Amino acid sequence: MADILAALLSVREVFVHMPRRLEEVRQDIKQCELEIDDLQHVMEFASLSASKGFEIYRQMKEVRNRRRLLKNELEVLEVVKRLQSAGKPTEKQLNQAIG
Repeated sequence: MADILAALLSVREVFVHMPRRLEEVRQDIKQCELEIDDLQHVMEFASLSASKGFEIYRQMKEVRNRRRLLKNELEVLEVVKRLQSAGKPTEKQLNQAIG
């Protein structure tokens, strides 16, 4: 019985929560890109001391790392979306999605 409940929870995760998360991740990536643009404008137009320049570099690195993690998650979520739109997935499709 516990196995069935766990399977149902997994199905709910895939069909309800994953589509929501997909949109959240897309919005977060857009936000990161806006932050990167802002930081690039600061680097381009501001006269910065060495310490301030390093602070901008550190912020840029942090935002780009966050964006990379989000893009990796987006790649997985898009596989899930393709599986959802294909109807009932085959065992082969599931194995490919799992890796």
